[in-house]
Amino acid sequence: MSADDKVIRQALGILESRMSGEGMLVASPLSLMRHAYLELAQEPNEVKLGYWIGAGNRLLGWDRIAYGGEVSVSYSLRHTARLAIAAGATGAFFLHNHPSGPADPSPADIEASLRMDKYLASVDVLVLGHFVLAGDTVREVRSYREFKITESEYSGPRCPHCNWRIEGDVNEHHE
Repeated sequence: MSADDKVIRQALGILESRMSGEGMLVASPLSLMRHAYLELAQEPNEVKLGYWIGAGNRLLGWDRIAYGGEVSVSYSLRHTARLAIAAGATGAFFLHNHPSGPADPSPADIEASLRMDKYLASVDVLVLGHFVLAGDTVREVRSYREFKITESEYSGPRCPHCNWRIEGDVNEHHE
């Protein structure tokens, strides 16, 4: 194992310990993006992660939902709902990587996120965000907003439902 790999493993260990126990407060999805960045850094294929959120925006846990190929990942909505329910989640964030290209969501990514939103809503789990990671860049599927893993934490107004940054009308935020 190279020195870089050891540092990555150590950083993942630290994040894992912070994300366990009583449940880390998810003050912004950026902490989840950083975890995914470290977790998926060496993945040659697309992998979809689910982060389960409970009361008070506490992280209940996370799962690797699916493994895909170099340019796509498919997953079962039913399996994803079972994982969310088993975790006791009332909300969820999803993130998958694009190891072979930019963080731009594909039409298939957009369609899959809409299906996931509807399916999980039917079991009372609010999807708080879908993200695509490529390198150190992350893009939100719905808003197409870009983030950098190195970005500092945000301290402005936040959505009361998902704790996300509000940059416009809060009523349009979850549309």
